Amino acid sequence: MLLEVFSVFLDLNTKLSKELAEDAKQYGVDLFIMVDNNDVNISTINVSSNIRLLQISREKCLQHNYHKAINTGGTWRYITSWDKSLLYFCLLNRNYSFVWLLEEDVFIPNVQVFRSLHELYSKTTDLVVPHHTLNLIAADGLWRWAMASGKFLPPWACSMVNGIGFSQRMLLAIDNYIQWFGEIPFHEFFFNTLAVQLNFTIVVPTELNTIEYATPYFYRDVRQQPNNMWHPIKDYPLGKTWRRSLANESLTYNYTFDLTHLQMLCNGNRKTTNLDQYFNETFVHFESIKGNFSTDTRRSWRQRFSDLAQECQKQNVSQEIVSFIMKLADHAYKLPEPPVPALVTRKSELHIHLEQEINETKRAIYKFTTNGTTVTELRNKIVELIKKLTVEMRREIFEEEKLRNQTTTLSTVTSPSTTTTTSSTSSPVQATIRMKNEHYDESGPDMHHRITNTHVMMKFDFLPNEILIQCFAYLNAPDIFHCFNNLNSRLNQLIRNIPLHLSFQYFNAEIFEKFYEILLLDSTIQTHIVSLDLSNRNVWYQIRTFLSVLPLEQLSNLQTLHLSKIEQDNDGKEVLRLTKFSHSPFYYFTNWSEEYNTIFISLSIDTIHTLSISTIPSNLAFILQFPSIINLIISYCSLKDLSRFFTHVPKLENLEVNVVFREDDDDEDDATIKPFVIDGSVMHLKQIRINIFEGEFDELEALLNQSKNLQSLTISTIDNFEIIDADRWQQLITSSLPCLRRFNFRFLVTYTDDDNLTVDGTFEQFQSDFWRHQHNWRIVCESYGNQASIYSMPYAFTRYTLQSTCRKAANRYGKVTDLTLYLEQVVNFDEHQFPNVQSIKFESLFDEHSDEYLGKHVQYPTRTAHVDVSSLNEYKARNILSRLATGTSQLVSIKIHRNLLAVLFANEELRELLKKIIRKLNIVGIHGTQLIKYHELKIICKMFTNIEEFTCDVLDTTSLFQILLALSTLSNMKLCCLTSFPSVRRSFWLKNYGRKLKKYPFTINFLCGHSCYTEIGIYSSDHENNDVLERIEDDLFLVILRKS
Repeated sequence: MLLEVFSVFLDLNTKLSKELAEDAKQYGVDLFIMVDNNDVNISTINVSSNIRLLQISREKCLQHNYHKAINTGGTWRYITSWDKSLLYFCLLNRNYSFVWLLEEDVFIPNVQVFRSLHELYSKTTDLVVPHHTLNLIAADGLWRWAMASGKFLPPWACSMVNGIGFSQRMLLAIDNYIQWFGEIPFHEFFFNTLAVQLNFTIVVPTELNTIEYATPYFYRDVRQQPNNMWHPIKDYPLGKTWRRSLANESLTYNYTFDLTHLQMLCNGNRKTTNLDQYFNETFVHFESIKGNFSTDTRRSWRQRFSDLAQECQKQNVSQEIVSFIMKLADHAYKLPEPPVPALVTRKSELHIHLEQEINETKRAIYKFTTNGTTVTELRNKIVELIKKLTVEMRREIFEEEKLRNQTTTLSTVTSPSTTTTTSSTSSPVQATIRMKNEHYDESGPDMHHRITNTHVMMKFDFLPNEILIQCFAYLNAPDIFHCFNNLNSRLNQLIRNIPLHLSFQYFNAEIFEKFYEILLLDSTIQTHIVSLDLSNRNVWYQIRTFLSVLPLEQLSNLQTLHLSKIEQDNDGKEVLRLTKFSHSPFYYFTNWSEEYNTIFISLSIDTIHTLSISTIPSNLAFILQFPSIINLIISYCSLKDLSRFFTHVPKLENLEVNVVFREDDDDEDDATIKPFVIDGSVMHLKQIRINIFEGEFDELEALLNQSKNLQSLTISTIDNFEIIDADRWQQLITSSLPCLRRFNFRFLVTYTDDDNLTVDGTFEQFQSDFWRHQHNWRIVCESYGNQASIYSMPYAFTRYTLQSTCRKAANRYGKVTDLTLYLEQVVNFDEHQFPNVQSIKFESLFDEHSDEYLGKHVQYPTRTAHVDVSSLNEYKARNILSRLATGTSQLVSIKIHRNLLAVLFANEELRELLKKIIRKLNIVGIHGTQLIKYHELKIICKMFTNIEEFTCDVLDTTSLFQILLALSTLSNMKLCCLTSFPSVRRSFWLKNYGRKLKKYPFTINFLCGHSCYTEIGIYSSDHENNDVLERIEDDLFLVILRKS
């Protein structure tokens, strides 16, 4: 006789485990607990007679190929309780008709939750999972889909599996797969994909939809759905408290549910002023009591809800009401997921051949009873065959889709009910899009299903013009023409008829030269430039040079103009010509002095809506020019400076300041200091962001007290203890900020034993009902040594230091781009928690040679473009670079210490790896000491032949010309040295070397001595005669090279 089992990884001593054991005994269900630690003597543990403790050795798992169930190549162990539990129920003990596996951090409110779920689905279902996301054509560019490549043919599917149920048929299928493949694929796609491909019955009950990766839950969430299972809940004492509270509340439930009110809504006989409130109350009531209904009653309720929804549709009731009733139907009893139709209806000869070869290889593997060299070779062969057939199936799917949509025009977007869009041209470029499949409808409203949110890979040319135009809006115009010009006739025409954004802030000079040629040859492109960003920051006289070639008057559709580092004498004349425009674009000006006021006086001030400045000038006449400003960005200022500005910008809505410093009243004694006052013109402010606030709370409070319409506030402080006052913030928000919806903050402190600061006590102030429940603001506290950080979630800042060992919530650190990572904490790093990190700086607290951070189980970043190892010793820096260079495809920039050069010279393998991938190199050291020697410089030039940007502060200027000649791809260089570079030597350098350089624009920055700053800007152009121009001033000279 087949029994049923409930296997969990939970605490033996909890009241719930004992209740589950007693309940399981009554209903003929066995309860198992897998003890992962084989060093524990389970015979000494006293448990209920109906609880069975299991231990399985690693050797047994390896013998039967049960390993890697949760291994992602990161920090997870090779063999865990997942592998052992699957081995036990799939192979060693097949006496159970249905098996449940639950992880220890799944919160079960009461025994009835499991019993109800088990009775509903265990008799009719092969796989019960929290989610079911389909990947129809095996697109492997997102999530962890790449791990499924070579393991399954499309379609693929995935789910969280912290709580999951298997039929005996499913368990046998799992074992059958493992025996020929040789290991357990990653569990989050293995079970769903296998069930889909075998056309097994899959159910996604609503009771499991609160099993998520790292979603924070509160008691108010649980009490609204007390018959759900919840993950993750790692605070076990808190879970016990919740169970007691839920049990007490259940005594007050009204266990009847009446359809009368819903029927009256459908018939139009009931008027509800607040429909959302009624829906919520009805939903919570049904969710609270449904666990006490029998299986037949739950199914009956589903039918009643479905019939009512069908009746409402006949009465033309609003879709909102119909959708709510069908939601209740799903929460009463969830129907199985629809089967996936055949993706390929006409198989190619290659498809058939590969399919046969895969099946023959499987049969060959089954003939062997043990693992060996031959079996390993056969398994490797089958992986390659599956990959080849997957590629062929993708091609077949697109070809069939193309035939179905062959009448679709290039610019037509297909209706939402179709699977893809298409075009008449083809291209090998691949793109990822999100698609929706058709409705799957069977036997009336009870089978109203839709496969949604499926990631699909398709050819780039299949995308309609509308989507391509949106994609191109994120790219710089020269890059668009570099990639797509003359690729095919469709794209050739498209890129010449879209809005173009042209930016010179960060550019590849060679690409820009080619774009110049296209721009001059085809004047129609000029009319499509809608934004222009010019700067003298990296190339001197860039603004003047560009405007001499392409006057602004020719940009007839220009909407936005950004000028940075304007030169009064030269650029000012060109900017003044803006007054001749027939239209008025928006202007952005950054990095200029007050002496440029004549430029702005000449402009139409009503059109300047965004202003970016380094600081607020003291000249009041300058401030008076900007009454129309809506967006203001300032690098640094005091709040007193801002108060003067606010008086004259009545329309200001968005304010961003990088640093607000504290302004001391040195000229006034305590008796004459006046209270800080903000003018009432800040009433229109909707958003304030201060990246570093160093001022006093009183000043900030004065500003916020007047900002009654403020909706978003972001602020960060460093060692500003006065600001970390939860009670004062609560009073300020309650009294003065009624519209505030987002409050993002980060308070960093470094304290000593003498400081009157208790981090835990301060943090607890931010855990009151006001923060957690009234505003749903989650506050996190991290401490490490004598440093602490209190910040809001999701994290709203670009810089973050990973010091704490606590697990980070997924999707909560999406704004972090610059991460500092301590090697002692690298074992806790999870790249998916920081999806947008572009730069990582590695630090270490200790100098000793510990190799723990080099373990194969340690997960290193794979998507980071820049890595800084300059603070590490040579041994650790070498190991980190070796690991990253072999494990990432996006690393292009490194910052290293001068002492690491000898290690790089001696390591040929690392040298070759870095040579292939590095485009930006930064070498740092102690200024004036340990200068790079001549022979070392020659090796550097050979090692990094592909670098485009070179920064160094330990290089003599005598080596400058050698670098410029050796590094042909170089476009930007920054040097810092103590050697003087007087004007006599400048002239000598120009006359002897300047004409020999055949380079595109680049900049050389020098720091000579401790104060003298020299910057060389070199620009080469085909547009004028070959000559060399030189301008030498006190600390600045310019070179413009004209190529013949």
